[in-house]
Amino acid sequence: MPTSHPRIQVLRDESLDTALTQAAPYLERGISAGRAVHELAVEGARAVAERGLAKNGEHESVIEYLIAVSTREEPAIDWDVFARLDQEAWGAE
Repeated sequence: MPTSHPRIQVLRDESLDTALTQAAPYLERGISAGRAVHELAVEGARAVAERGLAKNGEHESVIEYLIAVSTREEPAIDWDVFARLDQEAWGAE
């Protein structure tokens, strides 16, 4: 679609395809890959900024957040569903 905004090139490699596949259930059905990359970049930047992780390379905050999530200090993951993810998603026994 014509636009007055400059475009950027993004390499569509295996890691990007994996990311798009993982995000697909949370995006609008039938969305183009380009639009998906745009939405993920915008929302990802917003999430990083909201957590304050973009300031001055605060890697410690990222590590602290991951520790909190993995030790259930912060309820970001439903661990009961996670434990039976293959069964829920694929019907695996």
